[in-house]
Amino acid sequence: MLRRHPLRSLAGAAFLAGLALPVTLPVTPAAALPRPGEAWLQVQSPHFLVFSQAGEKAARHAAQDLERLRDALAQLNPELRLTSPVPTWIYLFKSAVSFEPYRRFHDGKPLDGAGYFASHPYGNYMAIGTDPGGEARRVIYHEYLHHVLAENYPGLPTWLDEGLAEYFSTFDVVNGAAKLGLPIVSHVHWLRENPLIPLPELLAVDAGSPVYNEGNRRGVFYAESWALVHFLLNGDPARRRLIQGCLQSLAAEGPGGTGGCETFGDLGLLERDLRTYVKAGVFQEQRVAVTEAGEAVLEV
Repeated sequence: MLRRHPLRSLAGAAFLAGLALPVTLPVTPAAALPRPGEAWLQVQSPHFLVFSQAGEKAARHAAQDLERLRDALAQLNPELRLTSPVPTWIYLFKSAVSFEPYRRFHDGKPLDGAGYFASHPYGNYMAIGTDPGGEARRVIYHEYLHHVLAENYPGLPTWLDEGLAEYFSTFDVVNGAAKLGLPIVSHVHWLRENPLIPLPELLAVDAGSPVYNEGNRRGVFYAESWALVHFLLNGDPARRRLIQGCLQSLAAEGPGGTGGCETFGDLGLLERDLRTYVKAGVFQEQRVAVTEAGEAVLEV
């Protein structure tokens, strides 16, 4: 039987507690519990609990997509910690308008973006505000990657955190192969129409940096971080090992470690090669053999 619950009585308090974290997730002061009687439903998969304002179909797709990505990540890197000590809750809003009161703010202005991930001692939260269909799957994958990266690689540089999340956001499994790093049209457009951020500045960006939070510069930051990760993972094997070494070091060092993630040799040379890569515009996908999981059992 399909169970529909008002969010107020189901999990609204826990959700809004996560959204209202004053330091990491400032939201508009107008944010409040949804109106009484506003219908949400929940879908439980083996590893995720999805609350949906966008209907049962969207909730089922989100749960299945996350299970497929989780299964593929476990095969790609068996050492990843994919089981969190606290529950993971995903909230699907039916439209960007319904999500608007829960957007993150920076300096009093709403941040662009169709979703976000937040970790809290009592649970992990993913809020997805995109309209059902379209970019919804990519947003869900992106935010889940933030969760996986935070659990396994504390202290990950912002450019690498966002770059990897974007790289995996186009994940798909076709005929026993995981497809990664497909071109993201909006990023390719940004890179063609805007100057690149100098690499020393890009590598130094953190969550409080203006370039990470302001308008057009934010768009270029995401696009260039994606392009740099794409270049490093698909270019010279020695550069691929730089990212692998960075991740391995962070996993070993734990919180407070640096992992040598800023050690990329001659940044001038790297930036020149990145510009050539971006100008060529050939962002080839990566394919990795995996065993595709069957449909996860869902409870609605």
